[in-house]
Amino acid sequence: MKIGTFRLSIFAYLFLIFNLSFSQNNQEKLDSLLNKAYSIIDKNPQEAILLLKEAAHLAPDNISIQKQIGYLYINQNDNQNALKHFKLAEEISPSDTTKLQIAYILNALNRNDEAIEYFKQIKESSDPNIRNKARSGLIFLEAYKPTQKFPWWGEIYTSPYYDTRFHTIFNFIQFKEGYYLTHNKLISLLGTIQITSDTKSNRGGTGQIPVIFSDNAAILGAGLNLNPIFGLNFLVQSGIGIDLIKIAGKFKIKEDFRAIITYGNGFYPEISVPEKPSFVVKPTSEVYSSFGYYSRYKNSIGYATVKGGLRFFELNKSALDFYLRMNFAIDTEKEFYNNIFELGSGIKFIPDHLWGLSFLVEFERGKYLITPTIINRSKFYSSWRFYLIYGLVL
Repeated sequence: MKIGTFRLSIFAYLFLIFNLSFSQNNQEKLDSLLNKAYSIIDKNPQEAILLLKEAAHLAPDNISIQKQIGYLYINQNDNQNALKHFKLAEEISPSDTTKLQIAYILNALNRNDEAIEYFKQIKESSDPNIRNKARSGLIFLEAYKPTQKFPWWGEIYTSPYYDTRFHTIFNFIQFKEGYYLTHNKLISLLGTIQITSDTKSNRGGTGQIPVIFSDNAAILGAGLNLNPIFGLNFLVQSGIGIDLIKIAGKFKIKEDFRAIITYGNGFYPEISVPEKPSFVVKPTSEVYSSFGYYSRYKNSIGYATVKGGLRFFELNKSALDFYLRMNFAIDTEKEFYNNIFELGSGIKFIPDHLWGLSFLVEFERGKYLITPTIINRSKFYSSWRFYLIYGLVL
C-alpha cells in the first residue's frame, strides 16, 4: 500500500515538473513572438500577423491576440479575415465591445441583416457608449435597408410649406415606382404621380382675372431614369398634366414631356442617440441642382441650392440643425418669378431619425433677377417659410 502510493507520488511529481518546464518554455516562446510582432507591427504588418497567429496557436484562449490580428486585417481592408478573428475572440469570452466590432465589420461586408442582429444584442448594453453606438447603427441600417431593394424600388416625398410673402400654403407630393433594368442599378423604368397646388390660387369668377400663385396640376408620367454616378440623375419622362384649376379658354389636360438632369449630394452628421440632452458641434452641408425642359411651360428651368450648417442638439432619436442657405433659379423664357437669388437661414427639427420626417423654419431675403411685370412689385422681398418635409423609400 505504501509502495504503490510512493510510486504514484513519484510519477505525479515528474509529470508536474515536465508540465512546468513545458509551460515555461511556451511562455518564453510566446513572449518572444509577441515582442517581435509588436516591434514590427507598423513597418511590416503582414509579418506581424504571421507572428501573432503563431502566438495564438500557443495561447488559443488569449482574446487580445485574436483582436490584434483582427485590427491588423481591418487596416489592410481584409474584413473577411478580420471577422474570423473577432468571432474567435467572441467565442473565447463574449463581450459587448467585440459584438460592436463584429457588427461594424459585417456592415463593411454589406452583410447588413447579420449586422442588425449584432446591434440588437447590445442596444441595451450596460456601457452607455456601446449602447449609443448600437442604437445609432440600428437606425442607420434600418433606414438604409429599403434602398437595397432589387429590381423594384419606390419613393414618396412631400414638402408642404407656408410662405408669409404670399400668405398661402404650397403643396407638393410625389410618388415614384421604378424597375431596375440592369443589375448595377444604372437604368430603370420609372412611373410617377406628382401633385402641386396652393391654397390661394383661384380661377376667378365672372369678369374676374384668375389669380395663380403656383402650378396647380397633377402629373402622371412614365419614362427612363439613369444614375451614372452617385447623386447624378437623368430623367426623360412623358405623360399628361391635369390642371387642378380650370381657366377659361385653356385645356384642362395637356401633354407633359420633361427631360431633367439633377445632382444632389451632401455631408451629413453621424447619427447619435444620447439618452440625455446633448449639445454638439457636427458640420452638415448639402447641394442640389437641376436643369430641365418642361413642355407644359414651354420653358427650360434651372435651380440650385447650397446649404451649410451645424447639428447642435441631440436627444434620443431627435436632433436640431442650424444652417445657412443660398438659392438660385433661372429660365430661358425670362419669367421674372423663375429668375431669383436668395440668401437665408433656418432651423431643422428631426423628431425621429427613422420617421423620415422633419420640420423647418427659414427666413429668406431674395431678389428678382428680372424686373417684375406686376405693378408695384419690388425687385427685393423677404419671406418666412414653415416646412413639413417627409420622405420615405418604399
